[in-house]
Amino acid sequence: MMTMKRYVAVLLMAALVCVSNVWAEELEVVDRIVAVVNDEIITYSMVNEAFAPYEKKLRENAYPLDKEIEMRFKIRSNLIQQLIDQEITNQEVKKAQITVSSNEIDTYVERIKQMNSFTDEDLRKMLETEGVTLEQYKKEIKNILLRNKLIQYEVKSRIVVTQKDIDDYYEKHKDEFKDKKKEEVSDMIADKVYQVQADEKFGKWVARLREQAQITINE
Repeated sequence: MMTMKRYVAVLLMAALVCVSNVWAEELEVVDRIVAVVNDEIITYSMVNEAFAPYEKKLRENAYPLDKEIEMRFKIRSNLIQQLIDQEITNQEVKKAQITVSSNEIDTYVERIKQMNSFTDEDLRKMLETEGVTLEQYKKEIKNILLRNKLIQYEVKSRIVVTQKDIDDYYEKHKDEFKDKKKEEVSDMIADKVYQVQADEKFGKWVARLREQAQITINE
C-alpha cells in the first residue's frame, strides 16, 4: 500500500513533469520564427517585446473577450509589419555603416525633457504610464536617429524646414502650446515638422525596399 508521504511525492513528481513540459512548450513558442526578411529572422519573442506596452493598455481597458482577441490579433499583425520594416532598415543601416552613439541618444532624451519641462522623474512616470521601460525608450530613440541618418544618406538631399512651415504649424496647433510664444517653441516645432517629412520619405523608401526584399511570414 502506498503511504501518504509516497503518494505526495508521486504527485509532486507528476506535477514537475507537467510543468517541465509546459516550460518546454513555452520555450519552443518563444523561439518560433514569425517572419524571415532576406534571411534574417523575426521571432515570437521579438513580437512579444514590442507588444508589451499594448498588453498593459488592453488589460486596463477591460474589453469584452471577443473584442480583446480581435484587437490583440490586429495589433500583433501590425507589429509584425513594423518589425519587418525595422529589419529592412537595420539591414540598410549595416550596409551604409551608419551608427548612433550613446551620447547622441542621451542628448536626444535631454532635449525631449527640456522641450516638455520634464525632470527625470517626470519622464520615468510618463514611460511607466505607457508601459515602456527607459531601456526600450532609448532603443526606440536609437531607431529614430538611425532612420533619420539613413534617410539623409539615401535621399542625398537635406530635409528643409522653412520658417513658413514653423509659422503654419504654430497657427494650426496653438492649443498644444498653451500660453507659450512662437519664439519659445520654434525649435520644438521644427523638430516635429522635420519628423513628419522624414516619416513620409522613410515610408516611401521602405515601400520600395519591401518590393525588392525576400519576405516570408509564418502565420
